[in-house]
Amino acid sequence: MPKKKTKKAFDDLKEVTFLAVDGTERKVGDFFLASDFKKSQDGKQLFVSHESLQRVFRTIFNTVRYTPSVLESPKKTNEWCAVIEVEYNFNTKGEDNKFLYGATADCRTSNASSFREYTTAVAETRASARALRGILGISVCSIEEAKDLDEMADNSEDKPTGPQIMMIEKKMLKEKQWTVTQLSEIIGREIEDVNSLTRGEATQIIDKYNS
Repeated sequence: MPKKKTKKAFDDLKEVTFLAVDGTERKVGDFFLASDFKKSQDGKQLFVSHESLQRVFRTIFNTVRYTPSVLESPKKTNEWCAVIEVEYNFNTKGEDNKFLYGATADCRTSNASSFREYTTAVAETRASARALRGILGISVCSIEEAKDLDEMADNSEDKPTGPQIMMIEKKMLKEKQWTVTQLSEIIGREIEDVNSLTRGEATQIIDKYNS
């Protein structure tokens, strides 16, 4: 899905208001950018990034405390499933109010194939995104809650995600002792380090490792 179609979809949302938990209505276009959203490959669904939800949240609210809790740890017998609950304790900037909002999410090898080595990290990000969407009153699903981030059609040139970088650095460079030269050979171009990769290239390397 070309980026211009994502922009058109965002243009349709700009004047739409979202109702956050503090009871204030705000316009999407006043807080979000077109680049905060991605279209699915079939063009039927729009997703918002966790990073953008965090940015908008921090613009409106002050975080008093963020608490993640592991409800289920990944192991072989549960398909390496991790279940994480997060809680945000916060207040509106400039106001003396207090809110507590939480959410739970899971991640297992069957619903995040590219990041099967880091189901706990992905589960926490999903739970955080889910909580932030609830706090802000955003109904659009987050990219991280999708089964596989590679389902996003126009994100292949974006920077690698945190779990991608973590997996490449820990599993391939450290444990398998792959070199940056070997990574360059897999993607067909010379890179200086992991941060030089695009998200699509990181996925290509992870797929090679998992094959």
